[in-house]
Amino acid sequence: MAIFSLLLVVLILATMVSVQNTSSIVNARKDVEVRRILEYVGGRIDAAYLGGHGFSSNVTLPETIAGFNYTLNISLGSNVIYVRMPGSDYPRNIITSNVTGEFRKGENTIRNENGMVVVS
Repeated sequence: MAIFSLLLVVLILATMVSVQNTSSIVNARKDVEVRRILEYVGGRIDAAYLGGHGFSSNVTLPETIAGFNYTLNISLGSNVIYVRMPGSDYPRNIITSNVTGEFRKGENTIRNENGMVVVS
């Protein structure tokens, strides 16, 4: 009986360690995907601003990030875009505060209209 109890305790401890490791891997994957999306979109916004009037670029956003729901937002009046997820905000600086519009999941167009970057 003592051996069975010892094996049960070892199994429970191994399960707890496994769950913690899985959670860490999921969070690391989520962080990498968020940073990748922010760099991609931020780079397209910066390119539209620097490209001048008439520049246009398409950006496709995924439905989820690592299985999590999210929104990509423009911080009005500042040089920041950010991904908002339950319990976390991830910011990324951009070179202009002249950005208007809203991002949606799926296809988006980023264009420069007389120095204003417009997202649609």
